[in-house]
Amino acid sequence: MGKALRNLVLLVVSVFLIASAAFAAGNGNGQGSQNTTTGVSADQIAQMVNALPYQSLSDQEIQDIEHMREEEKLARDVYTTLYNTWQMNIFNNIAKSEQTHMDMVKALIDKYQLPDPVEQTGDQIGVFSDDKLQSLYNQLVEEGQTSLVDALKVGATIEDLDIYDLQKAISDTDNEDVAYVFNNLMQGSRNHLRSFVSTLEKYNASYTPQYISQDEFDSIINSPMENNSVQPNPQVACKQSPFSDVPTDAWYCPYVAMLKNDNITQGYTDGTFRPEANITRAEVAKMIVLADNITVPSTCTQAPFNDVKVGDWYCRYVEALKDAGLVSGTGNGMFEPTRQITRAEVAKMVALMAGLTIEPCTTQPFSDVPTDAWYCQYVQALKADNLTTGYPDGTFRPDQPITRAEAAALIYRAMEYKRLHEQASQ
Repeated sequence: MGKALRNLVLLVVSVFLIASAAFAAGNGNGQGSQNTTTGVSADQIAQMVNALPYQSLSDQEIQDIEHMREEEKLARDVYTTLYNTWQMNIFNNIAKSEQTHMDMVKALIDKYQLPDPVEQTGDQIGVFSDDKLQSLYNQLVEEGQTSLVDALKVGATIEDLDIYDLQKAISDTDNEDVAYVFNNLMQGSRNHLRSFVSTLEKYNASYTPQYISQDEFDSIINSPMENNSVQPNPQVACKQSPFSDVPTDAWYCPYVAMLKNDNITQGYTDGTFRPEANITRAEVAKMIVLADNITVPSTCTQAPFNDVKVGDWYCRYVEALKDAGLVSGTGNGMFEPTRQITRAEVAKMVALMAGLTIEPCTTQPFSDVPTDAWYCQYVQALKADNLTTGYPDGTFRPDQPITRAEAAALIYRAMEYKRLHEQASQ
């Protein structure tokens, strides 16, 4: 996968919501499995994964995702089997953590609609799609049933292998969501390795690494447990500020930089973007037309709405947007081009732009989005396809004017979503 600017985008927040704040607030539904080594639930990891931008996957990245899904299953299945044999809590506890790791990788599989090797085998203990992992499982279980010390060494071996494989997989990806998951898996594996080795020492036994180097092994074992999840680094995406008032560490910087790079926005003549300012319906119309590559007439020959004049700078963009079926006005033949646009109105435009499935609401997607609201179906579609997660308090704030930064984020994510799905269908 090429490392073009588009694929270097790193995101810490979801649309309209700084994902790090959501992560800290624990916005999962509370039903996901819990990572016993970091205290992070699979729901929280999935939320962060879905907040990060869609980026094309290389064949190697797909292979690594599918392999790590089963390699984490191997760890869970071996530890479950060894717990049944030895009734030692370390196996049971880490087996639960490995289930969380499996769920983390599943978030990537779901996001990119990849085939799930675990589902293909019915998630049966000790059954794998990968023949090599099947043979390794059989071998490790046999070794681990010889003695308790051998079982603990099997645990260390699995974590040793996990770290080795994850290091290679991380070096082979430039997708922030993939790297985010793999780095969190590797942190968990380091903690598991520490646990197995320290338990072996209580039995006057030791473990010699088979995959990672001795120096790296010693460095891991001699360092404390890691108790905080690995976070994406937004500064990588914005090494240079796209506008004078867009800091490189701002959550919206990657979005704004990409839109500027694609000539979708050029900001103001004074070199600013004014990210916290509100944005008008006309301005959003132009951005969506350019983001969606809609053909724009060279001149506006006929006013598309009663309040859009032929001589207005935005006339041809509004005309193009109307012809594409993405807007129908605000009623009575009006478009209200200079009015600040709300989050609900942008939700409709980008949902239609991205080609999302629009269905009537049967339940509220957010606490302040009634099922009978005209915009509910569009907000519901955005949430269903992980293009927005709303605010930490469970609201969407549909009537609130959207900021230029928020609009840039949502438009970019919708653009990338559509591009990804168009590529997948080719």
